[in-house]
Amino acid sequence: MNMTIRDVTPVDTEAILEIYAPFITDTCISFETEVPTIAEFTERMESLIKNYPYLVCEADNKIVGYAYGSKHRERAAYKYSADVSVYVAPEYQRQGIGSMLYTRLLELLRQQGIYTVYAGITLPNDKSVGLHKSFGFKEVGIYHNVGYKFGKWLGVLWMEKPLRDYDELANNPAVKEISNLSQFIVEKEPSKSTIKQFVSVIREYAGEHFTDNFADDMAIDAQYQRMCYLKSGDEFISGIMFTCLDGFPHITAMATKRECQNKGYGKKLMEHFVEYVSQLGFHDIELYAWSEKTKPICVSTQAFYKSVGFVVTQEHMGLWGQDMITVKMKKSWGRRVSLP
Repeated sequence: MNMTIRDVTPVDTEAILEIYAPFITDTCISFETEVPTIAEFTERMESLIKNYPYLVCEADNKIVGYAYGSKHRERAAYKYSADVSVYVAPEYQRQGIGSMLYTRLLELLRQQGIYTVYAGITLPNDKSVGLHKSFGFKEVGIYHNVGYKFGKWLGVLWMEKPLRDYDELANNPAVKEISNLSQFIVEKEPSKSTIKQFVSVIREYAGEHFTDNFADDMAIDAQYQRMCYLKSGDEFISGIMFTCLDGFPHITAMATKRECQNKGYGKKLMEHFVEYVSQLGFHDIELYAWSEKTKPICVSTQAFYKSVGFVVTQEHMGLWGQDMITVKMKKSWGRRVSLP
C-alpha cells in the first residue's frame, strides 16, 4: 500500500470529518458530543493552518488519517508550546500511519520554533499512550474526572515531549522579545539603507546559496518593489520584499536575522503584512520558493510558509536554474482587487 503525507487542502474537509465523526459519536476519545457541520469544521481547519501544520495521509486514493498542531494555551508566554493530535481511520490503524504523520508533524513544529508539544489522551487508551511513548513523550499527570460522556466520568492523561534545546532561547542575549519591536514599516520606494540591510540579512540566511550576482540583482530589483519590515530601534529584524503580479501581492523575498530566527519574528511580520494588504482590499498573497527536494535550507523555508497558511499550488523545474525545483505557494482568504 502506497501512502503519501501532504499538507491539508480545503477540499479535504469532508473526508477528514468522516474520519473524525465516529470518534465523537462512538467513543470517548473526543470530548465533543455533536458532530460539527462542514462549515464549522472548515472554519476550524482554516483557523489552525494560519499558525500550525495540518497534515493528511493518503492511501488507496483516499484520506485515511490526519494530524495537526494547535495552540496550547491563550496567554502569550505559551507561544513556544503546542498541542498535537492525530486521528487514523479504524480500518487503517496499526499500519504505521499515525507514526508517519507524527514524524512529519513534530519536525515541522520543531522547525517552526516550538520547544515543547503536549498531547491529551482520554483514558483508557493503551494504543495512543503507546504511540506517544514510542516518540519519546513522557507522562505529566492525569486530570481525574475532568469530562463526562456516555454516562461516565473520564480522566485525561497529559504527555509532553521537548523538541528543542531550551537553553538556546533562554541563554541567547541577542534575542529580543517580540513585544519590544516598536515599528512595522512599509516603504513603497525602499531607501538604499533599507535595501542594504535586507540584502545583508538575505546573504546571512542563504549563505553559500546566495551569490554576489544574486545579491546585486536583488538590490536592483528592490528599487522597483515595495518593502515592509520590523525594526527595533535602528536594528533591522525581519523584512518582506513584494510587488504586484496578476493583480495581487507577490512576495519576492523574505528574511529574518539569523539570531532572531525561530523566535516568532517572521510570523509577526507576516501578520502585519497580511493586515496591511487586507486594508488595501486584497485577499491573496503568492510567492515562489525553492522546493524541499532542492537544498536542505528549503525545508525550514517551506515549513515556515506552510505554518502561516501558505499551500503549494504548483511545482516547477528549472525556473531558477536547470537543477532547481521551485514551488508556487499561495495564501488566500477571499476575493481579489487591483493594487492601487
